[in-house]
Amino acid sequence: MQLPSVATAVQDGREYVVLWAHGETGGDALNKGKQSVRLLVFPADASGSAVAPAREIDIPVEVSALGEDHLQVADFGTGLEVHWESANTDKEAVVVDVTSGPLDRCADACAEGIGRITDKGWVVSDRSQGAVSMPGAWDIRDAAPPGAKHPDDTGSNEFVGVTGGRLLTRWQAESGSVMRPLTALHDATTGKLETSIVCDRPDGERAVASPDGRFVAAGTVAFDLQQRGGHCLDASEERKAGVYVRSIADGGTAYGTLDDTRGINGQTAEVDLSTGTPRLLPEGTLVPDLTLKSTGVFLSPSPTDGLLISVLRTQ
Repeated sequence: MQLPSVATAVQDGREYVVLWAHGETGGDALNKGKQSVRLLVFPADASGSAVAPAREIDIPVEVSALGEDHLQVADFGTGLEVHWESANTDKEAVVVDVTSGPLDRCADACAEGIGRITDKGWVVSDRSQGAVSMPGAWDIRDAAPPGAKHPDDTGSNEFVGVTGGRLLTRWQAESGSVMRPLTALHDATTGKLETSIVCDRPDGERAVASPDGRFVAAGTVAFDLQQRGGHCLDASEERKAGVYVRSIADGGTAYGTLDDTRGINGQTAEVDLSTGTPRLLPEGTLVPDLTLKSTGVFLSPSPTDGLLISVLRTQ
């Protein structure tokens, strides 16, 4: 198995921390094993330093040699999912019931693109066509944000992520004589546009949401659904470094890292997402990589060349 990673999941109102790794199982010196993703499921309210997993779940996968970067385990707001690129380069995904195992596989709908499950079906990003849709239900081009350039054209939008039941898409908007990225927030089950903002840095970043679903962010773009507005946390004339959001706690405190071309690396900050105001944290401060309602999950390199996972509950 590879070096493990961590995800969080919420199912039937209960919170879980899931340790996962990809590798071969059942093989020996003579016989090949079978590829799988192994999930070790821990209730988030467990305590102690040597807690045994509540269950182990193996998900059969066939990851291509170049597909490790596409392997992902996460809860995007409607249950834990495993995503991978298969040996024939198809994109595959399966929803996992953390109490029993695999639940629903996205087959033909996801073969050409990225799929994310919702209460109404799979949201699919077709990379070859450049369109985001729920096949047979809606097309995101019918819900383009104001200011989007050529919103009806194929390839006019990009999939950013799904989290907390919300879908983030990226468009292009004219700003004077230049084009700038425009990030939009939609209801993931209907595709309906909720709000949007022009900001330079949403692409390539993990989408995250607060446990209560009010706040959603990707990279330096953050939204407050209650206020129906967004904040751009990118570098600006007033701010020499952008804040890349890694996690959000209930109440709207976002935690992130600073990074820009001036060498400010490794420092962390917190942002009040009701106002968009960032605050630099003392040097060396660790911020949570994942958040649940009363739990923060911190990931850091272990002194013994492994991964140190700390799960801390708020008082």
